[in-house]
Amino acid sequence: TGTAEKTGVGGYNHKSLLSSFIGVFPVDDPQYIVVAFVDEPHPNAHSYGYATGGWTGAPVVGQVIKQMAPLVGIAPEQDTHLLTIKHDLLPQEGG
Repeated sequence: TGTAEKTGVGGYNHKSLLSSFIGVFPVDDPQYIVVAFVDEPHPNAHSYGYATGGWTGAPVVGQVIKQMAPLVGIAPEQDTHLLTIKHDLLPQEGG
């Protein structure tokens, strides 16, 4: 992710942002790169008031990959590694 303040008269303009996010897919054998730049994103309730690359650019990249992957013959996969991590974090019976 990336978020930068744009320059203005006398320095950086703290309310004028350029946010970005870069994603690759498939993750285990990257073949495609998707880049999103959002010029002057606006924070909102959905982004919990943030206008950073992770909150504005990442959803764009996710939607592009979701629509593009089937067109290039890449089927979605379930990430079993994350499922294992979540399972390991669950409280165990007896203590």
